[in-house]
Amino acid sequence: GCAITIFGDVAGKPLGRRGAKPGDKIYVSKALGASAAGLEWLMANRHCEEHSDVAIQHLYPTPELELGQKLVNHATACMDISDGLAKDLHRLCKASKVGAELHHVPCYKDVSLEHALYGGEDYALLFTAPKSRFGIEIGEITKGPALEHNGQPLENKGYDHFSVFS
Repeated sequence: GCAITIFGDVAGKPLGRRGAKPGDKIYVSKALGASAAGLEWLMANRHCEEHSDVAIQHLYPTPELELGQKLVNHATACMDISDGLAKDLHRLCKASKVGAELHHVPCYKDVSLEHALYGGEDYALLFTAPKSRFGIEIGEITKGPALEHNGQPLENKGYDHFSVFS
């Protein structure tokens, strides 16, 4: 095994999961689901020499570093979406002691809503703010504790990084 620790400084208030407040809007930095769809494509097409667009998105992700810097002192809460929008929104809401109502989930090209909600590794940011010119608005923070998508309970499930080994 290997363990890596990174230290650094933040210019301004550090971004964290705590701080979302009822009435804040919920945003994501880009359309979701490409990485999960890409992994699924790669597992089904292991011997193909050429890769689909979603496979390329999975293999060559682009971190949202510049946007993360812009969100310092702007976002009330922020985190990366590593285990899927649903699971990571549950984590953000639990840390902030709030709920959420999703109205719109942006899906990458022809990717399913299932991949966008529950797939992982999109290298996207999930953040809240009273109003933002950054990102795509997908919902609103509520008093909680419920998390819903279009009026239905939002399952607390997502990508399991170790499931491919079990």
